[in-house]
Amino acid sequence: MKKIFMLGALALFLMTSCSSDDSSDPVDNGNETGTVLLKKSIETDTDGYEYTNYFNYDGNKLTSVTDSEGGTINFYYENNLLVKIEYFEDGTITQRDLFTYDANNKLATSVILDLDEDWANKMLYTHNSDGTVSIEDYTGDLTEQTNLYGNGVVTYSNNNIVNYTLTSTGGNSVSSVYTFDSKNNPLKNMSAFDIFNLAYQEGGHNNTLSYTNEAYGESETTVYTYNSDNYPVTSTETDGNGDVTVTQYFYE
Repeated sequence: MKKIFMLGALALFLMTSCSSDDSSDPVDNGNETGTVLLKKSIETDTDGYEYTNYFNYDGNKLTSVTDSEGGTINFYYENNLLVKIEYFEDGTITQRDLFTYDANNKLATSVILDLDEDWANKMLYTHNSDGTVSIEDYTGDLTEQTNLYGNGVVTYSNNNIVNYTLTSTGGNSVSSVYTFDSKNNPLKNMSAFDIFNLAYQEGGHNNTLSYTNEAYGESETTVYTYNSDNYPVTSTETDGNGDVTVTQYFYE
């Protein structure tokens, strides 16, 4: 079964494309943390449907995301480390993601539990001396995940994931390749943002300009406009089918 990723409320910020450098709408930086935090996004798809996400924080810890369709994502922390994410649709929990850490507070394991399908995905992380991260990818049910699906390697450049290659036990390799701008990701100041990126093998401190996965025949590009603090104000994403999604970003 294909791996489950974060709901669109967050995944949309690990985006793709060619960039436009406009300055508009300076950020209101009056929140209690003294850092720029994303408060709201409005996404309009190629058919004109509008989808809004609202981001709630405790300091710079993201505590929940709610959307205009009745969805909620809740985030839980222990000792300032993200340990659990729960997803709800109309009040019913549908997915739970769990995280553990090593002695250096680096991500050690992540488990994605699909509560609707009784299916789960577990990943074990090894942080290598060259800056890459090796991943053992297992699948199973909600109780145990012992079926080795494959082994992967995450490659970084400037705090951005530029390549994730997963080789299955059957020897087939699939690579996701990303390019980035040099501007600020809307969620870069969120506590545990780097953990989030590694756990879902995409994203970074900057904004994705292009994404390609030749094995799946997938590609995306995104054009951004920025405010005077170099955070995106809008993004226009075009996928390989020509479908366009426009997103507006609002900060506090």
